[in-house]
Amino acid sequence: MHGETAERLFREYLERQGWRYWTESEFRRALGLNKACPAPDFTLLDDTGAPVALVEVSQFTGDIDALVPENGLTPVKTSPLPPKVRKKANQLRSVLQQASGQLGDLPTMLALYDPLGAQTHRVVILQRLLGLAQAVDTYPLAGKVGMQQLMLTPEGQFFRYAPQNAHLSAVAALRTEKVFAHLSGLEREIAAIEAQDFEAFADKFCEIYEKHRAISARVDEEVPVLEIFLNPAAQVHRYTLL
Repeated sequence: MHGETAERLFREYLERQGWRYWTESEFRRALGLNKACPAPDFTLLDDTGAPVALVEVSQFTGDIDALVPENGLTPVKTSPLPPKVRKKANQLRSVLQQASGQLGDLPTMLALYDPLGAQTHRVVILQRLLGLAQAVDTYPLAGKVGMQQLMLTPEGQFFRYAPQNAHLSAVAALRTEKVFAHLSGLEREIAAIEAQDFEAFADKFCEIYEKHRAISARVDEEVPVLEIFLNPAAQVHRYTLL
């Protein structure tokens, strides 16, 4: 099923974080809607069971050879991210139009999963959705260049099509990470290894790894995480997903 992995990872994320939620079918049943009515993939609930946010989950798919050009880089300007966001934002708009009378104004989020990690890379999201650009202060008369800094420009999709995206509160990159390897200090210890050759490095690596395994540290476990990017032009911004 298209997007099956993404939905499984997002469901695991919610359950690890202790969030209650409705599925599509539960959403329709709760609102008395038929199967033809649009519904979000997930509806987040508060402690009382009331809806607090609507989430659509989507996955980038495709053969790796088709996605990655010969030079090994995926051009940002030809990224499938904007059309993906546009399509899913339209779906969320349909959901809101159908259910706003019963639910009122709720924040919405699009959670994106790319197995290759290219289209959900923070630079791609910032550049395509928020118009990230690098600005440099220059002083021609003095022949000097000042500090470089990142800034948001009107070229991003959230700004250029603000009215069309006003109902979309956020876009999130969904991925898996070895969180416990980081929290346990394993990654920090490995980064500090000083070795003159690979064999010495491997010996020290194994020593550190086995030390952490001996105390039952879950250093190999990958867990789903979200990196959330808020839409500055959104109408609703009540968000507590972390």
